[in-house]
Amino acid sequence: MDRSPRQRVLRLFVLALAMVSAMTVIAGMGGCSRSRPPRPTATVPNGVSASAMPQAHASSVIAQDAATLQWSWLVGRAENQLVAQCMKGHGFAYPLPAADPEPDAETMTADALGSGAPPTYGVFPHHDQPSSPGADQVSFRSALEGAPTAVAAMTLPDGSTIGYETGGCTGQARTGLFGSVRAYVASAYVPQVVRDEFNAFLATDGRYTTALKDWQSCMTDRQWSFDSPSAAISSLETAQLDAASLGRRQAAIAAADRDCDSRSHLRANRGNALTQFTADLSGQVLAQLDSIYAARGRAGQVARRALSS
Repeated sequence: MDRSPRQRVLRLFVLALAMVSAMTVIAGMGGCSRSRPPRPTATVPNGVSASAMPQAHASSVIAQDAATLQWSWLVGRAENQLVAQCMKGHGFAYPLPAADPEPDAETMTADALGSGAPPTYGVFPHHDQPSSPGADQVSFRSALEGAPTAVAAMTLPDGSTIGYETGGCTGQARTGLFGSVRAYVASAYVPQVVRDEFNAFLATDGRYTTALKDWQSCMTDRQWSFDSPSAAISSLETAQLDAASLGRRQAAIAAADRDCDSRSHLRANRGNALTQFTADLSGQVLAQLDSIYAARGRAGQVARRALSS
């Protein structure tokens, strides 16, 4: 994807997803897709001072752990349900996708080792998405996405610009969850841009790069060739395997990953680098991430109420 500071006009719409699955962005003029959805807040450690809180919030928004997977699962289900209810009010059926099991609190991620037994990344087989009767009708698209003029734009920290739709049942659901569609879009894209910058920063961190080489060598000794834990997880997310085969492969990779992490201290070094990275972020970016932290907390609360009603 071209990440130069030029305008990217994207059309955002809800797919049948649990937000742990891929979130697709359809391009109006050029475009891209990101396989990971917005990541939520993790628990901020006790004893963090008020002055250090924005940095702690920024780290938890950028990092990916089991809490982020659980939040994504929760908010994704709620968004689909809210859209379906709204579409029903317009006279359209909007079938809900089958939900994957809720991610376990001890699930491994690229940033957090987890402690589940057997170890798992929380990856499940792909589901066929249910089709919506009338989805090809102009009236259906209008109800789902709103009028073509209901659009806005946001400039991201890397200088690029995202255009997004604000109307329809999609916009209504996201406003209900996040307070505004703009807050949703910020949550979806700002952390991803900053995380990309963090990944570039990691390449300059000697302790992390040494740990990564040790991790790669350890994994190779166990017959797994991956550049990083993220690459290992992505290989499972794109694998076309039945549930049993995926489960066996996932458990084997995750077990090797956990053992190699304990030897290389890869994730500990990654966490230390993240602390250093967020300490050097500008006040403007810290404020954006702090606001996203709050918006995600709100979305989680609204999602729980929506799913329990």
